[in-house]
Amino acid sequence: MRSTVLGILLLFFSSICFSNELYVFVPTNIQAAELEKLLSKTCPNIQITVFPRVKDFMTQVAANKPVAILAMVPTIKHIATYKMILEGKRQGNSAESYLMVSVDKALDLTQLATSKIGVLDILGRKQMKVFMSSLLGSSSKLKRVIKQEDLLPLLSFNSVDAIFVSESLYSELKANSQLNLVTTPLEAKVGLASIASMEDTANSALVGCVMQWENGLKLSLGVDQWAKR
Repeated sequence: MRSTVLGILLLFFSSICFSNELYVFVPTNIQAAELEKLLSKTCPNIQITVFPRVKDFMTQVAANKPVAILAMVPTIKHIATYKMILEGKRQGNSAESYLMVSVDKALDLTQLATSKIGVLDILGRKQMKVFMSSLLGSSSKLKRVIKQEDLLPLLSFNSVDAIFVSESLYSELKANSQLNLVTTPLEAKVGLASIASMEDTANSALVGCVMQWENGLKLSLGVDQWAKR
């Protein structure tokens, strides 16, 4: 009898933990361990795990099926079992414009098929190639990196012809580089970091916690507010 009661209690408490589990993958200039600490400090009742690599994130989401994930919209859309519950916005927009950034001269967009482009990896090798082709209307050779800080060295060492970055990230790169950076505008826009859930209705504890994140923490994820879907 005692073992039966203990088993029921274990199942009950494990279900509580599972219902408050959030997996995070958003490329930022903050180390994954530090970001996990910052997010967890604000949400002590939520089990938060931050992944530095999209491959690890995808693998663990598939294996463990956390009730919620925080990732950029293209990453969320690639995981069909999750539906967005909180849409990240910045200055009222849910998507951000992207640019090609090169050194000394603008990238010739008619030469994309023979160009090598540096990108932050948010989908994995095969899916990034498909995603970029759909955005640019042309297939290019891609050099994937997992950290924002790894983008500028690609240009410094002539490893790529250009890097594909958001307008906000370009502003940061320009402020921290002595390279003569030149931009090529694109019509491409990418959805910002958002939160998706396996459940039909949002977990109130999780949503309530996320809504309390301070502005600096949200901005580190590339958003300044959350909008319920």
